[in-house]
Amino acid sequence: MAMALKRIEKELKIINEAEEGFLEEIGIISAGPMDESDLFYWEASIKGPEDTPYESGIFNLSIKFPKDYPFKPPFILFITKIFHANVHHDGKICCESFRLLYDDWYPETSIIKILTAIIDLLKCPNFGACGLYGSCYDQRDYKYYNKIANEWTLKYAEGECRNFLNGDGNITEYNNEIKELITNYETKLDKVNEYYLKLIEVIEQNKQKIEKIKSELKQLNQRFARLNDGEDYYSNKCRLKDLRDDLYKKDKEISELNLYIPSPIKEKLMTITINSFDEKIHLSTTCHKNDYFSNIEKLLYEKYPEYKDKNNSFYLKGKMIDNNKNLDKNNIKDNDIILLKKNMENE
Repeated sequence: MAMALKRIEKELKIINEAEEGFLEEIGIISAGPMDESDLFYWEASIKGPEDTPYESGIFNLSIKFPKDYPFKPPFILFITKIFHANVHHDGKICCESFRLLYDDWYPETSIIKILTAIIDLLKCPNFGACGLYGSCYDQRDYKYYNKIANEWTLKYAEGECRNFLNGDGNITEYNNEIKELITNYETKLDKVNEYYLKLIEVIEQNKQKIEKIKSELKQLNQRFARLNDGEDYYSNKCRLKDLRDDLYKKDKEISELNLYIPSPIKEKLMTITINSFDEKIHLSTTCHKNDYFSNIEKLLYEKYPEYKDKNNSFYLKGKMIDNNKNLDKNNIKDNDIILLKKNMENE
């Protein structure tokens, strides 16, 4: 009993010294002994949660601590009459719906935690558990259940009137919010799907490049074999030099292959188009927003080598593009069209 008293005094001290506004924020109005001469009998008041039939109602509960507390849970009853699926007519909370005070009790549980859990139970009744009032209601009759619960709150707990019969207790509001969320998520999924389709397209393009280079390397290897079989070593020396140069070119192509595979998969791919003022160039390519524009320029010159000079300028919406910045820092967006202007004056 001495241990129980010591624990109860500790609980009372925690409540009395709680930070200002903390208990009120979680819905606890007060909790403490009914008579200072007997700390084993308490009374607590909680506020009905918002957006429930119990909104703004004041519900009083009695708390009786056993002599072997905290090894056994306190006995708690609703003093204020309440219509709830998990509260019996005598104010007792159903053991199946609130196991915290029964099988799931553990000595470290505080009174604040118990009262908070009771408030949560007011927010979300457990219609699957036993109860005096909840057993005859299903989801189709939920608004009628809420109507009666609200009427009892008005009558016995001085709560606010909520129209649950003609309306639906914010259910329409929740439905609209959920529909909007689903629509937004579907849109996001469509964008993710589009992104992966682009990624697959880029990977396929690189696969084709790889196969092409492998085929070309095979031909170069055959050239090398033929040269070694020949007897004219002096003429073969020049051919070997040409072969070596060709291999260096292939090495560069292989090194640049990973340019258009986005490293972090979460990053955005984009498609850009380059057109020339003289309408001779039209190049569309899928790229990564972190690619430097100089790499896009290289791709263009591979396809149009006649434009590879120092007199070319690229413009987006009238502003010249910096080749040493990536697409993101150049403010290039998905599906932007970039114009190339070639200055022929010095030629």
